[in-house]
Amino acid sequence: MVGRSQAEEMQHRAATGQSTRPAVLEAEGLAGGTLKDISLTLREGEILGVAGLEGQGQRALFRALVGLAPLASGSIKVDGASVRLSGPDVALKTGRGIAFVPEERKTEGIFPALATATNIVLPIVGRIGRAGLISERLEREAAAGSSSEVDLSPRYLDFRIGDLSGGNQQKAVLARAMQTGAKILLLYDPTRGVDVGTKQSIYAAIRRFAESGGAVLLYSSELPELVHLADRCLVVYGGRIFAQLSGADINERTLVAALTGHSTRETAA
Repeated sequence: MVGRSQAEEMQHRAATGQSTRPAVLEAEGLAGGTLKDISLTLREGEILGVAGLEGQGQRALFRALVGLAPLASGSIKVDGASVRLSGPDVALKTGRGIAFVPEERKTEGIFPALATATNIVLPIVGRIGRAGLISERLEREAAAGSSSEVDLSPRYLDFRIGDLSGGNQQKAVLARAMQTGAKILLLYDPTRGVDVGTKQSIYAAIRRFAESGGAVLLYSSELPELVHLADRCLVVYGGRIFAQLSGADINERTLVAALTGHSTRETAA
């Protein structure tokens, strides 16, 4: 499904599991709203999966990690330093930078009346303008690099993004996150509602990002994605981390059990 055999996946996870790479994002005792007590560590070069049934706290977790959801208690560290995140703009400027791709691309991810290139370069307009002006040529040139990373055809850069297919819109949103230069990506169900070909492109982009030293926190409502993409996987249940899985334990049977609040030991019995 995602272009990597089970044997290759196990070898990759084994190598990642033995890694002593530094922690780039740490959360301790996060609580507030649907979050009850969540702690996690995301390491350089890692794809950390998050699974959870609707309403278990995973959405609040992602939004809290970029300052979009208030916290009653808990702490967040980026590159070992405590941070106070009041919004995505602050998150982008913190440490290696945190970029968030939300689940609702049409209402939270795009400006439908603007060109695709404009949507992609919005976070860096201050760096590519000249005398306060930005030409279409500069926008297009700046957008071309990150759009190629997600396999978005250059011909779409001049189109209004609202006229593109959902899959190409999602590629553009991911390209924009990469355009920021952030080394930590928070991806919330990034392939929901897109076709198989687009999914493959997004999977490849996520892997390349992690292999180049980035770090990815990935929630997906599709368990096969987590099984094949995640180096480790957290299962959120009732606002808490119910299970932490790695290696061969990241499989659909174990995930389904944990999603419904049953331990893996109960499943194996």
